[in-house]
Amino acid sequence: MKKITLLFLFLSVFMGFSQVPATIDFETASTGAGWNWAVFEGDPANGYNVSTSILANPVSGGINTSATVCEITGDPTNETWGRLGIESGHPAGATVSNPADLSPFSPNATNTYITMKIYQVGFATPVRLKFAGTGNASVGEVEVVNTVADQWVELAINMDIYNGFFEQLDQIIILPSYAARATSHTVYIDDITFGSVPAGDCTNGMQDGDEEGVDCGGSCPTTCPTPAPLVSAPLSSNPETDQIYLYSDVYTNTVNKINFNNATWAVNPPSNIGASTEEIISGTTDNVRYITNIGVAFMPFTQTDASTYDYFHIDIWSDDATFVIVKLEGAGAGLAGDIPVTLTPNQWTGVDIDLNNFGNLSAPANRTTLFQLIIDAAAGKDFYFDNVYFSKTAFTLGTEGFSKAEFKVYPNPTQNSWTVKAQNAQIETINVYDVLGKNVLSLSPNTSETTVNAGSLKAGLYFAQIKTESGINSIKLIKN
Repeated sequence: MKKITLLFLFLSVFMGFSQVPATIDFETASTGAGWNWAVFEGDPANGYNVSTSILANPVSGGINTSATVCEITGDPTNETWGRLGIESGHPAGATVSNPADLSPFSPNATNTYITMKIYQVGFATPVRLKFAGTGNASVGEVEVVNTVADQWVELAINMDIYNGFFEQLDQIIILPSYAARATSHTVYIDDITFGSVPAGDCTNGMQDGDEEGVDCGGSCPTTCPTPAPLVSAPLSSNPETDQIYLYSDVYTNTVNKINFNNATWAVNPPSNIGASTEEIISGTTDNVRYITNIGVAFMPFTQTDASTYDYFHIDIWSDDATFVIVKLEGAGAGLAGDIPVTLTPNQWTGVDIDLNNFGNLSAPANRTTLFQLIIDAAAGKDFYFDNVYFSKTAFTLGTEGFSKAEFKVYPNPTQNSWTVKAQNAQIETINVYDVLGKNVLSLSPNTSETTVNAGSLKAGLYFAQIKTESGINSIKLIKN
Protein backbone atom coordinates (compact mmCIF):
# COMPACT_ATOMS: atom_id res chain seq x y z
CA MET A 1 0.00 0.00 0.00
CA LYS A 2 1.10 3.57 -0.60
CA LYS A 3 2.56 5.11 2.52
CA ILE A 4 0.53 8.10 3.70
CA THR A 5 2.59 10.83 5.35
CA LEU A 6 0.85 13.74 6.98
CA LEU A 7 2.27 16.71 8.86
CA PHE A 8 0.98 17.72 12.28
CA LEU A 9 0.60 21.35 13.34
CA PHE A 10 1.26 21.78 17.07
CA LEU A 11 -0.14 24.10 19.70
CA SER A 12 2.76 24.86 22.05
CA VAL A 13 6.56 24.69 22.35
CA PHE A 14 9.13 22.20 23.53
CA MET A 15 12.76 22.48 24.63
CA GLY A 16 15.74 20.73 23.05
CA PHE A 17 16.29 16.98 23.47
CA SER A 18 19.24 15.41 25.23
CA GLN A 19 17.99 11.84 25.04
CA VAL A 20 16.43 9.91 22.17
CA PRO A 21 13.27 7.99 23.23
CA ALA A 22 13.15 4.32 22.31
CA THR A 23 10.79 3.11 19.59
CA ILE A 24 7.46 2.09 21.12
CA ASP A 25 6.77 -1.15 19.24
CA PHE A 26 4.53 -3.03 21.75
CA GLU A 27 6.49 -6.24 21.19
CA THR A 28 6.92 -8.72 24.07
CA ALA A 29 10.00 -7.90 26.19
CA SER A 30 10.46 -4.69 24.20
CA THR A 31 9.14 -1.12 24.59
CA GLY A 32 5.46 -0.38 25.26
CA ALA A 33 4.06 -3.86 25.88
CA GLY A 34 4.73 -3.74 29.62
CA TRP A 35 3.89 -0.08 30.16
CA ASN A 36 1.21 1.18 32.53
CA TRP A 37 -1.22 2.33 29.83
CA ALA A 38 -4.42 3.91 31.14
CA VAL A 39 -7.55 4.60 29.13
CA PHE A 40 -8.44 8.23 28.55
CA GLU A 41 -11.85 9.78 29.23
CA GLY A 42 -13.79 6.57 29.87
CA ASP A 43 -17.03 6.92 31.89
CA PRO A 44 -18.31 3.45 32.90
CA ALA A 45 -20.85 4.95 35.35
CA ASN A 46 -22.70 6.44 32.38
CA GLY A 47 -22.32 3.38 30.15
CA TYR A 48 -19.32 4.67 28.19
CA ASN A 49 -16.37 2.27 28.37
CA VAL A 50 -12.88 2.62 26.93
CA SER A 51 -10.42 -0.26 27.12
CA THR A 52 -6.94 -1.10 25.89
CA SER A 53 -4.84 -4.24 25.54
CA ILE A 54 -1.68 -5.56 23.89
CA LEU A 55 -2.52 -8.41 21.52
CA ALA A 56 -1.39 -10.35 18.46
CA ASN A 57 -1.71 -8.24 15.30
CA PRO A 58 -5.25 -9.07 14.03
CA VAL A 59 -4.82 -7.22 10.70
CA SER A 60 -1.26 -8.12 9.75
CA GLY A 61 -0.36 -6.98 6.24
CA GLY A 62 0.54 -3.96 4.14
CA ILE A 63 3.07 -1.77 5.91
CA ASN A 64 2.69 -3.59 9.25
CA THR A 65 3.37 -7.30 9.71
CA SER A 66 4.70 -7.04 13.27
CA ALA A 67 3.60 -9.67 15.78
CA THR A 68 2.02 -7.45 18.43
CA VAL A 69 0.03 -4.18 18.48
CA CYS A 70 -1.91 -2.03 20.93
CA GLU A 71 -5.72 -2.15 20.68
CA ILE A 72 -8.00 0.68 21.88
CA THR A 73 -11.80 0.31 21.92
CA GLY A 74 -14.63 2.61 22.96
CA ASP A 75 -18.42 2.44 23.18
CA PRO A 76 -20.77 4.72 21.22
CA THR A 77 -21.20 8.16 22.79
CA ASN A 78 -23.19 11.34 22.15
CA GLU A 79 -20.60 13.49 23.89
CA THR A 80 -18.99 16.11 21.65
CA TRP A 81 -15.70 15.41 23.44
CA GLY A 82 -16.15 11.63 23.28
CA ARG A 83 -12.45 10.95 23.50
CA LEU A 84 -11.14 7.45 22.94
CA GLY A 85 -7.50 7.09 23.88
CA ILE A 86 -4.66 5.97 26.11
CA GLU A 87 -1.86 7.57 28.11
CA SER A 88 1.40 6.12 29.40
CA GLY A 89 2.22 6.12 33.10
CA HIS A 90 4.48 8.68 34.80
CA PRO A 91 5.04 9.96 38.37
CA ALA A 92 2.73 12.96 38.02
CA GLY A 93 -0.03 11.16 36.14
CA ALA A 94 -3.36 9.62 37.12
CA THR A 95 -1.64 6.31 36.54
CA VAL A 96 1.45 6.73 38.74
CA SER A 97 4.55 5.02 37.37
CA ASN A 98 7.97 5.75 38.86
CA PRO A 99 10.12 5.80 36.84
CA ALA A 100 7.98 6.98 33.93
CA ASP A 101 7.23 4.54 31.12
CA LEU A 102 8.59 7.09 28.66
CA SER A 103 12.06 8.24 29.73
CA PRO A 104 12.13 12.06 30.15
CA PHE A 105 13.33 13.78 27.00
CA SER A 106 13.69 17.20 25.35
CA PRO A 107 13.47 17.59 21.55
CA ASN A 108 16.27 18.53 19.17
CA ALA A 109 16.89 18.18 15.45
CA THR A 110 17.82 14.50 15.74
CA ASN A 111 14.51 13.27 17.17
CA THR A 112 11.76 15.79 16.41
CA TYR A 113 10.00 13.66 13.80
CA ILE A 114 7.58 11.03 15.16
CA THR A 115 5.97 8.36 13.01
CA MET A 116 3.09 6.17 14.17
CA LYS A 117 1.23 3.35 12.44
CA ILE A 118 -2.54 3.29 12.92
CA TYR A 119 -5.47 1.15 11.75
CA GLN A 120 -9.03 2.47 12.26
CA VAL A 121 -11.55 -0.37 11.96
CA GLY A 122 -14.54 0.55 9.77
CA PHE A 123 -14.10 4.33 10.06
CA ALA A 124 -11.62 7.12 9.36
CA THR A 125 -11.39 10.17 11.63
CA PRO A 126 -8.74 12.68 12.67
CA VAL A 127 -6.16 11.54 15.21
CA ARG A 128 -4.84 13.63 18.10
CA LEU A 129 -1.65 13.24 20.10
CA LYS A 130 -0.08 15.17 22.95
CA PHE A 131 2.59 14.90 25.63
CA ALA A 132 2.81 15.80 29.31
CA GLY A 133 5.91 16.91 31.19
CA THR A 134 7.60 15.69 34.35
CA GLY A 135 5.42 18.10 36.36
CA ASN A 136 2.29 17.10 34.40
CA ALA A 137 2.27 20.27 32.26
CA SER A 138 0.77 19.62 28.82
CA VAL A 139 1.99 21.01 25.52
CA GLY A 140 -1.48 20.77 23.96
CA GLU A 141 -3.13 18.42 21.52
CA VAL A 142 -1.91 17.81 17.98
CA GLU A 143 -4.27 16.80 15.17
CA VAL A 144 -3.93 15.12 11.81
CA VAL A 145 -6.73 14.10 9.42
CA ASN A 146 -6.77 10.43 8.43
CA THR A 147 -9.04 9.54 5.49
CA VAL A 148 -8.27 5.82 5.16
CA ALA A 149 -10.29 3.13 6.95
CA ASP A 150 -9.49 -0.58 7.34
CA GLN A 151 -5.86 -0.19 6.36
CA TRP A 152 -2.55 0.41 8.12
CA VAL A 153 -1.30 3.94 7.47
CA GLU A 154 1.70 5.76 8.84
CA LEU A 155 1.25 9.26 10.26
CA ALA A 156 4.27 11.53 10.55
CA ILE A 157 4.60 14.21 13.24
CA ASN A 158 7.02 17.14 13.05
CA MET A 159 7.81 18.36 16.60
CA ASP A 160 10.36 20.91 15.44
CA ILE A 161 8.43 23.99 16.65
CA TYR A 162 8.12 22.75 20.26
CA ASN A 163 11.61 23.77 21.31
CA GLY A 164 11.59 25.78 24.54
CA PHE A 165 9.03 23.91 26.66
CA PHE A 166 9.92 24.39 30.32
CA GLU A 167 9.74 20.71 31.33
CA GLN A 168 11.13 17.53 29.93
CA LEU A 169 8.42 15.25 28.55
CA ASP A 170 7.73 11.85 30.08
CA GLN A 171 4.17 10.92 29.04
CA ILE A 172 2.57 10.26 25.65
CA ILE A 173 -1.20 10.57 25.17
CA ILE A 174 -2.86 9.16 22.02
CA LEU A 175 -6.43 10.03 20.97
CA PRO A 176 -7.33 8.14 17.77
CA SER A 177 -11.05 9.03 18.04
CA TYR A 178 -12.34 12.02 20.00
CA ALA A 179 -15.83 13.01 18.82
CA ALA A 180 -19.40 11.77 19.17
CA ARG A 181 -19.95 8.44 17.40
CA ALA A 182 -22.98 6.26 16.73
CA THR A 183 -21.09 2.95 16.85
CA SER A 184 -18.25 1.39 18.81
CA HIS A 185 -14.75 2.26 17.60
CA THR A 186 -11.72 -0.02 17.52
CA VAL A 187 -8.23 1.23 16.69
CA TYR A 188 -4.84 -0.48 16.48
CA ILE A 189 -1.59 1.45 17.17
CA ASP A 190 1.98 0.33 16.49
CA ASP A 191 5.60 1.40 15.95
CA ILE A 192 5.85 4.91 17.41
CA THR A 193 9.34 6.14 16.45
CA PHE A 194 11.44 9.30 16.91
CA GLY A 195 13.91 10.60 14.31
CA SER A 196 15.11 13.51 12.20
CA VAL A 197 12.78 15.51 9.97
CA PRO A 198 13.29 14.38 6.35
CA ALA A 199 13.17 16.64 3.32
CA GLY A 200 9.70 16.94 1.84
CA ASP A 201 8.60 15.29 -1.40
CA CYS A 202 7.83 18.39 -3.47
CA THR A 203 5.80 16.64 -6.20
CA ASN A 204 3.36 14.28 -4.45
CA GLY A 205 0.50 16.69 -3.69
CA MET A 206 0.81 16.12 0.07
CA GLN A 207 2.27 18.05 3.01
CA ASP A 208 5.09 15.89 4.34
CA GLY A 209 8.60 16.04 5.74
CA ASP A 210 9.75 19.60 6.46
CA GLU A 211 7.21 21.23 4.13
CA GLU A 212 5.29 24.23 5.44
CA GLY A 213 2.41 23.57 3.04
CA VAL A 214 1.49 21.14 0.27
CA ASP A 215 4.63 20.75 -1.90
CA CYS A 216 6.02 24.07 -0.66
CA GLY A 217 8.19 25.56 2.08
CA GLY A 218 11.06 23.94 3.96
CA SER A 219 13.29 22.14 1.46
CA CYS A 220 10.69 22.75 -1.29
CA PRO A 221 11.24 26.12 -3.01
CA THR A 222 7.65 26.88 -4.00
CA THR A 223 6.00 29.69 -2.04
CA CYS A 224 3.01 28.35 -0.16
CA PRO A 225 -0.31 29.84 -1.32
CA THR A 226 -2.92 30.86 1.23
CA PRO A 227 -5.85 28.39 1.18
CA ALA A 228 -9.08 30.25 0.44
CA PRO A 229 -12.76 29.49 -0.19
CA LEU A 230 -13.64 28.80 -3.82
CA VAL A 231 -17.26 29.91 -3.40
CA SER A 232 -19.21 32.34 -1.23
CA ALA A 233 -21.02 31.24 1.88
CA PRO A 234 -24.82 30.88 1.62
CA LEU A 235 -26.68 34.19 1.53
CA SER A 236 -29.63 35.02 3.75
CA SER A 237 -32.99 35.78 2.16
CA ASN A 238 -34.52 37.07 5.41
CA PRO A 239 -35.76 40.68 5.14
CA GLU A 240 -33.32 43.33 6.33
CA THR A 241 -35.95 44.70 8.70
CA ASP A 242 -35.55 41.48 10.73
CA GLN A 243 -31.77 41.81 11.10
CA ILE A 244 -29.06 43.75 12.86
CA TYR A 245 -25.64 42.86 11.53
CA LEU A 246 -21.95 43.05 12.33
CA TYR A 247 -20.70 41.93 8.91
CA SER A 248 -22.60 41.23 5.69
CA ASP A 249 -22.66 41.98 1.96
CA VAL A 250 -26.40 41.21 1.97
CA TYR A 251 -27.46 43.84 4.49
CA THR A 252 -26.27 47.39 3.84
CA ASN A 253 -28.56 49.73 5.80
CA THR A 254 -26.22 51.43 8.28
CA VAL A 255 -29.14 51.96 10.68
CA ASN A 256 -29.01 48.18 11.30
CA LYS A 257 -25.19 48.04 11.51
CA ILE A 258 -23.32 47.09 14.70
CA ASN A 259 -19.69 48.16 14.66
CA PHE A 260 -16.75 46.15 15.89
CA ASN A 261 -14.64 48.24 18.25
CA ASN A 262 -11.57 47.47 16.16
CA ALA A 263 -11.42 47.69 12.36
CA THR A 264 -9.70 44.30 12.33
CA TRP A 265 -12.44 42.86 14.60
CA ALA A 266 -10.23 41.38 17.30
CA VAL A 267 -8.44 43.15 20.11
CA ASN A 268 -4.80 42.14 20.44
CA PRO A 269 -3.85 41.77 23.26
CA PRO A 270 -5.53 39.84 24.83
CA SER A 271 -6.59 38.01 21.66
CA ASN A 272 -4.36 35.10 20.71
CA ILE A 273 -4.39 35.59 16.93
CA GLY A 274 -2.16 36.51 14.01
CA ALA A 275 -3.08 38.91 11.22
CA SER A 276 -6.68 39.96 10.48
CA THR A 277 -7.57 41.29 7.02
CA GLU A 278 -10.56 41.72 4.73
CA GLU A 279 -10.43 39.85 1.42
CA ILE A 280 -12.67 39.26 -1.60
CA ILE A 281 -13.30 35.67 -2.67
CA SER A 282 -11.75 35.20 -6.12
CA GLY A 283 -14.31 35.45 -8.92
CA THR A 284 -16.95 37.07 -6.69
CA THR A 285 -17.70 40.42 -5.05
CA ASP A 286 -18.09 38.80 -1.64
CA ASN A 287 -16.06 40.40 1.16
CA VAL A 288 -14.92 38.06 3.93
CA ARG A 289 -12.81 38.50 7.07
CA TYR A 290 -9.61 36.41 7.15
CA ILE A 291 -7.88 35.87 10.51
CA THR A 292 -4.73 33.80 10.90
CA ASN A 293 -3.38 31.66 13.72
CA ILE A 294 -6.39 31.88 16.03
CA GLY A 295 -6.06 30.49 19.51
CA VAL A 296 -8.76 32.64 21.08
CA ALA A 297 -10.10 35.70 19.22
CA PHE A 298 -11.94 38.29 21.34
CA MET A 299 -14.07 40.53 19.08
CA PRO A 300 -15.64 43.41 21.05
CA PHE A 301 -18.44 45.39 19.39
CA THR A 302 -20.70 48.31 20.27
CA GLN A 303 -22.86 47.30 23.24
CA THR A 304 -26.14 46.13 21.71
CA ASP A 305 -29.64 45.34 22.92
CA ALA A 306 -30.53 42.06 21.17
CA SER A 307 -33.45 41.18 23.44
CA THR A 308 -35.93 41.18 20.51
CA TYR A 309 -33.72 38.97 18.32
CA ASP A 310 -33.96 35.20 18.66
CA TYR A 311 -31.12 34.00 16.42
CA PHE A 312 -27.44 34.65 15.82
CA HIS A 313 -25.64 33.56 12.65
CA ILE A 314 -22.03 33.34 11.48
CA ASP A 315 -20.40 31.47 8.56
CA ILE A 316 -16.95 29.93 9.14
CA TRP A 317 -14.44 28.40 6.67
CA SER A 318 -11.07 26.77 7.32
CA ASP A 319 -8.88 24.55 5.18
CA ASP A 320 -7.86 22.26 8.05
CA ALA A 321 -9.66 23.12 11.33
CA THR A 322 -12.38 20.70 12.44
CA PHE A 323 -13.60 22.36 15.63
CA VAL A 324 -14.23 25.79 17.18
CA ILE A 325 -16.32 27.22 20.03
CA VAL A 326 -18.52 30.24 19.27
CA LYS A 327 -19.33 32.44 22.27
CA LEU A 328 -21.30 35.65 22.90
CA GLU A 329 -20.93 37.76 26.04
CA GLY A 330 -22.99 40.45 27.73
CA ALA A 331 -21.79 43.21 30.05
CA GLY A 332 -22.49 41.48 33.32
CA ALA A 333 -21.32 38.59 35.49
CA GLY A 334 -22.13 35.24 33.88
CA LEU A 335 -23.96 36.76 30.89
CA ALA A 336 -22.62 34.42 28.23
CA GLY A 337 -23.49 31.51 25.97
CA ASP A 338 -21.26 29.21 23.93
CA ILE A 339 -21.65 26.36 21.47
CA PRO A 340 -19.14 23.80 20.10
CA VAL A 341 -19.09 23.70 16.30
CA THR A 342 -17.81 20.84 14.12
CA LEU A 343 -16.26 22.13 10.89
CA THR A 344 -15.76 20.34 7.57
CA PRO A 345 -12.43 21.51 6.13
CA ASN A 346 -12.67 23.46 2.85
CA GLN A 347 -16.40 24.03 3.22
CA TRP A 348 -18.41 26.87 4.70
CA THR A 349 -20.10 25.92 7.96
CA GLY A 350 -23.19 27.95 8.83
CA VAL A 351 -23.59 28.38 12.59
CA ASP A 352 -27.21 29.24 13.44
CA ILE A 353 -27.72 29.75 17.19
CA ASP A 354 -31.13 29.82 18.88
CA LEU A 355 -30.51 32.50 21.50
CA ASN A 356 -33.53 31.35 23.54
CA ASN A 357 -31.55 28.20 24.33
CA PHE A 358 -28.07 29.62 24.74
CA GLY A 359 -26.70 29.44 28.26
CA ASN A 360 -27.26 32.52 30.41
CA LEU A 361 -28.35 34.48 27.33
CA SER A 362 -31.51 32.38 26.99
CA ALA A 363 -33.63 35.00 28.75
CA PRO A 364 -34.20 38.04 26.47
CA ALA A 365 -33.56 40.34 29.45
CA ASN A 366 -30.00 39.00 29.58
CA ARG A 367 -29.36 40.02 25.95
CA THR A 368 -29.68 43.79 26.45
CA THR A 369 -25.92 44.42 26.85
CA LEU A 370 -24.20 42.12 24.35
CA PHE A 371 -20.74 43.43 23.59
CA GLN A 372 -18.37 40.64 22.50
CA LEU A 373 -18.09 37.71 20.08
CA ILE A 374 -15.41 35.12 20.88
CA ILE A 375 -14.00 32.40 18.62
CA ASP A 376 -12.05 29.76 20.56
CA ALA A 377 -10.04 27.58 18.20
CA ALA A 378 -7.22 26.63 20.59
CA ALA A 379 -5.18 25.22 17.72
CA GLY A 380 -3.58 28.20 15.99
CA LYS A 381 -5.36 27.69 12.66
CA ASP A 382 -6.59 30.11 9.96
CA PHE A 383 -10.25 31.02 9.35
CA TYR A 384 -12.54 33.01 7.07
CA PHE A 385 -15.73 34.56 8.48
CA ASP A 386 -18.82 36.00 6.79
CA ASN A 387 -22.51 36.86 7.37
CA VAL A 388 -22.42 37.79 11.06
CA TYR A 389 -25.80 39.00 12.28
CA PHE A 390 -28.70 38.75 14.74
CA SER A 391 -32.11 37.85 13.35
CA LYS A 392 -35.76 37.75 14.41
CA THR A 393 -36.33 34.79 12.09
CA ALA A 394 -34.36 31.58 11.56
CA PHE A 395 -31.67 31.58 8.90
CA THR A 396 -32.72 30.57 5.37
CA LEU A 397 -30.68 30.19 2.19
CA GLY A 398 -30.91 32.66 -0.64
CA THR A 399 -30.68 31.73 -4.30
CA GLU A 400 -26.87 31.67 -4.12
CA GLY A 401 -24.84 29.40 -1.87
CA PHE A 402 -24.54 25.70 -1.26
CA SER A 403 -26.89 23.24 -2.80
CA LYS A 404 -29.33 21.36 -0.61
CA ALA A 405 -28.66 18.35 -2.80
CA GLU A 406 -26.99 15.39 -1.12
CA PHE A 407 -24.10 13.62 -2.84
CA LYS A 408 -22.43 10.24 -2.69
CA VAL A 409 -18.87 9.82 -3.96
CA TYR A 410 -17.27 6.37 -4.34
CA PRO A 411 -14.73 4.94 -4.19
CA ASN A 412 -12.95 7.67 -2.25
CA PRO A 413 -9.95 7.34 -2.11
CA THR A 414 -9.61 5.96 -5.64
CA GLN A 415 -6.87 4.95 -8.04
CA ASN A 416 -8.81 5.33 -11.30
CA SER A 417 -12.11 7.23 -11.09
CA TRP A 418 -14.81 8.57 -8.79
CA THR A 419 -18.55 8.08 -9.23
CA VAL A 420 -20.52 11.16 -8.15
CA LYS A 421 -24.22 10.63 -7.50
CA ALA A 422 -26.75 13.32 -6.53
CA GLN A 423 -29.59 12.13 -4.35
CA ASN A 424 -32.20 14.69 -5.35
CA ALA A 425 -30.81 16.89 -8.15
CA GLN A 426 -29.27 16.92 -11.61
CA ILE A 427 -25.56 17.73 -11.75
CA GLU A 428 -24.97 20.60 -14.18
CA THR A 429 -21.17 21.01 -13.86
CA ILE A 430 -18.25 19.59 -11.90
CA ASN A 431 -14.97 21.49 -11.57
CA VAL A 432 -12.07 19.72 -9.86
CA TYR A 433 -9.31 21.80 -8.21
CA ASP A 434 -5.96 20.74 -6.78
CA VAL A 435 -4.77 21.96 -3.38
CA LEU A 436 -3.18 25.03 -5.01
CA GLY A 437 -6.53 26.10 -6.46
CA LYS A 438 -5.75 25.11 -10.07
CA ASN A 439 -8.70 23.82 -12.11
CA VAL A 440 -7.52 20.38 -13.31
CA LEU A 441 -10.81 18.90 -14.63
CA SER A 442 -14.17 20.27 -15.84
CA LEU A 443 -17.31 18.30 -16.73
CA SER A 444 -20.88 19.18 -17.76
CA PRO A 445 -22.75 15.90 -17.21
CA ASN A 446 -26.36 17.23 -16.89
CA THR A 447 -27.31 14.02 -15.15
CA SER A 448 -27.81 12.81 -11.59
CA GLU A 449 -24.85 10.37 -11.74
CA THR A 450 -21.52 10.66 -13.50
CA THR A 451 -17.93 9.39 -13.50
CA VAL A 452 -14.92 11.62 -12.91
CA ASN A 453 -11.82 10.08 -14.54
CA ALA A 454 -8.76 10.45 -12.30
CA GLY A 455 -6.34 8.77 -14.70
CA SER A 456 -4.55 12.00 -15.62
CA LEU A 457 -4.17 13.19 -12.02
CA LYS A 458 -1.26 12.51 -9.72
CA ALA A 459 -1.86 11.12 -6.23
CA GLY A 460 -3.06 13.64 -3.69
CA LEU A 461 -5.97 15.71 -2.41
CA TYR A 462 -8.51 17.49 -4.68
CA PHE A 463 -11.75 19.45 -4.27
CA ALA A 464 -14.76 19.12 -6.56
CA GLN A 465 -17.14 22.05 -6.96
CA ILE A 466 -20.53 20.63 -7.96
CA LYS A 467 -23.24 22.86 -9.39
CA THR A 468 -26.94 21.97 -9.50
CA GLU A 469 -29.99 24.12 -10.16
CA SER A 470 -30.23 24.92 -6.45
CA GLY A 471 -26.65 26.06 -5.96
CA ILE A 472 -23.04 24.93 -5.49
CA ASN A 473 -21.48 22.43 -3.11
CA SER A 474 -17.92 21.25 -2.54
CA ILE A 475 -16.61 17.77 -1.78
CA LYS A 476 -13.15 16.41 -1.04
CA LEU A 477 -11.58 13.83 -3.40
CA ILE A 478 -8.50 11.71 -2.75
CA LYS A 479 -6.47 9.83 -5.35
CA ASN A 480 -4.05 7.13 -4.16
